[in-house]
Amino acid sequence: MKWVPRIGLLVLLVALAAFEALFMAERARGHEALTAERTLRSTRATELLHEELQRQFDVADTRLEALETLPLLEEDGLLWIANGVQRFPRVAGVLKGDDSVEALGKFIDGDERALDAVSGEAGSLSSAVKKKGSAQDRLFRGWPWLERKQAAELCVRAQRAEPRDTELVARCQRALAGVEVKLPTVSKDQLVLLDERWLVRASEGELRGVELNFEATLARVSELLARRAVIEAGETVSPSPSGRGSGVRERIVSSATDGGTEVTGASPSASPLELILISPRLDAAESALTSAFWWKSLLLALTALLGVAVVLLMRLAEARERATLALQRDFISTVSHELRTPLAAIRVLAETLERKLGTAPAAKDYPKRLVAAVDGLGFLVENILSFNRIESGRVEPKRESLSLASLETMLREDIALVVERPVALDFDAGLSALGSIDADVTLLRILVLNLLRNTWKYSQRDAPKFSVRGRVEGSEVVLTFADDGPGIPADARERVFEPFHRQPEASNVKGSGLGLALARRIAELHRGTLRISASSSGGTTFELRLPRASA
Repeated sequence: MKWVPRIGLLVLLVALAAFEALFMAERARGHEALTAERTLRSTRATELLHEELQRQFDVADTRLEALETLPLLEEDGLLWIANGVQRFPRVAGVLKGDDSVEALGKFIDGDERALDAVSGEAGSLSSAVKKKGSAQDRLFRGWPWLERKQAAELCVRAQRAEPRDTELVARCQRALAGVEVKLPTVSKDQLVLLDERWLVRASEGELRGVELNFEATLARVSELLARRAVIEAGETVSPSPSGRGSGVRERIVSSATDGGTEVTGASPSASPLELILISPRLDAAESALTSAFWWKSLLLALTALLGVAVVLLMRLAEARERATLALQRDFISTVSHELRTPLAAIRVLAETLERKLGTAPAAKDYPKRLVAAVDGLGFLVENILSFNRIESGRVEPKRESLSLASLETMLREDIALVVERPVALDFDAGLSALGSIDADVTLLRILVLNLLRNTWKYSQRDAPKFSVRGRVEGSEVVLTFADDGPGIPADARERVFEPFHRQPEASNVKGSGLGLALARRIAELHRGTLRISASSSGGTTFELRLPRASA
């Protein structure tokens, strides 16, 4: 059947699509499991990082609280912006060189000649500071040239020189915290990394922070993670691309100027800190999962292509077979038609000899045998032509109403014409009561004649018997044709209907092997069936089912 390969290909493609969907779901589940593991362990690493950062911030916060009481203490690594004023880190001045600072310190302590040797960029310092006045006055006249740390140290020295001068402490505090800045955008009460340098937390009107050595902090967190079996050997943690800031480089403050400091640049930005797990094992597992999926998909694609190729090859083979059969049928038809003319001429000559020689002893029965042989060969040619026309689809039955009673007349005429030995025809007298059938008379005659000739060819009796019976079953007429031949083995009862098939034990019987195949094709053309209903050593019964004639 032509549609079977296409249906098979469709089923194959549907099955392959189902497998592909299964593989996609399998890959998705694998990725989900690996992502869940990576996310869980990354979350744990982030929690430990936040714990370590909180510890560092708590230490810095304690130092900042102490600086609120003692503003001249060491403030390295601290950030404090309160009410728009940057208190720490302190802003640098312009005076460079320890000698100048030391000279200024001695002058504040009361050494009137300490600044005599100062020159260079601090030249103006001498003239500004040598004016008479208290230590406090001298300090703040030199203030613009001082770095913030140096200014803080000199504040302490001036306070020691005049311990009762409370105004000095207040002025030092104000001067050391005299930079106005814009607070960066930081979520309230959240630890964030500011400008990739400061770990800060914002509260109402102020920002506190500590300078962070992120690499050292990350190393300590990694050590804790390994100790707690959160990460395995060969695994590391790294800041998330969205967790280390966005490469912001704005300065928090600029340099100091005479009379105070100013802010340059935009407000710094900040972002939360997150860690991600870098795991060669999970990466390898994801790679293997993806690779396995693509290999499976490739195999499915190759299978689909192979299926398509098989169907195409089958169609090509079918086309070539049809072309070969068409050539074969054309050849058979041409040869058979060409045989008809010489056979007809031979028969005419044989009949002429039979009439002229009559019963002459010298002629014996040769003319009669010659006519019979020509008739047999002519019947074979007609079988080949009929089978060839039916197989090529060039035969359309010309149905007409045929009474079953007339079937006996046709059979007796055929027995007299084409059978050399007498055949005992046993025709059921009740067939005439079964009505009629719609059939092509010529084709039906060929069908029955082939069954009759089988009886004559294969029976070993002098007068073979051929019985015809009939009955009605619903909308069908069932005709049975029985002979008394040697019978057909059970395993060969379907093969005998194949074209050119002949039983091995019948090799000494002349024939083409087309008779029963042609008979079945004729039955199928009439929307009927032909089969062997029974067979034994006592004979074979063929059952023909045909539709009854419509009323």
